[in-house]
Amino acid sequence: MSKSKNPKRQKLRNNEYYDFQNVQDDLYARSQKGFIFKDLMSKIISETNILLAYRNIKKNTGSKTKGTDGKTIAYLAKLEPKDLILLVRRKLENYQPQKVRRVEIPKYMEKSYGKSKQLRFVYDRPLLPIGYIQHQWGRQYKGYSPYIASDREQIHQNQKAVDISELRYLIENPIQGQSVEYNDNRISLFVGQYGKCYVTEKPLILSEMHCHHKKPRALNGSDEYKNLVLLSDDVHRLVHSTKEETIKGYTQKLNLTTKMLEKVNKLRKLAKLNVICN
Repeated sequence: MSKSKNPKRQKLRNNEYYDFQNVQDDLYARSQKGFIFKDLMSKIISETNILLAYRNIKKNTGSKTKGTDGKTIAYLAKLEPKDLILLVRRKLENYQPQKVRRVEIPKYMEKSYGKSKQLRFVYDRPLLPIGYIQHQWGRQYKGYSPYIASDREQIHQNQKAVDISELRYLIENPIQGQSVEYNDNRISLFVGQYGKCYVTEKPLILSEMHCHHKKPRALNGSDEYKNLVLLSDDVHRLVHSTKEETIKGYTQKLNLTTKMLEKVNKLRKLAKLNVICN
């Protein structure tokens, strides 16, 4: 499984996995030429952007804070992708953006520049002392800018764990009847497992891939990332098999090593099933 990742890099990867980075690049390029945008709502309410937004914010600290409706993002996680998309679109149907005046936060100003005798205010607008501002190159990118396509390619050249076309297929074809959290974690697992079966470590065929609950829903198992694992069709059947003849058939077909069998039995124990003996 993959280790925790730099949030900024992860967000950048998410944009590219969801094929939305090109959209943002195009908007940025046109804005630099002075283009005035009058209708961005079609992009904002696109299925891809809504699911991408959920993926980017679900682990933010603020995601645990209740909104004006008294609910957190955990409520959205239980919805199916199609229902989440419909909900967001309805919320934005009559949305009219309002002009907002930027207001600097005094406490922040005091903390960042309070030691400088050069800090001045003209009414409520701060004049920052240039000589007091320190600049530091973004170390996480090692000299590359995440806003330039060619530089992003360098950032990602050693991080392409799976085929992007397969990843986008999973994004565009969520499992019907499953929650948005389940489908989103299914995508993360595919990257985290490098597109391979958890037990056999062989490349997964998407049409034969199963996202398995380690602790079954019948035993109050959740759709959390840590409770899911990707298995090939045959391995998944073996994990759930109860008939001795069926178990023997799949064990022989898969030609499991001792290590592989240990993984199968680990999953069977979590499902309250008898372990398979050599």
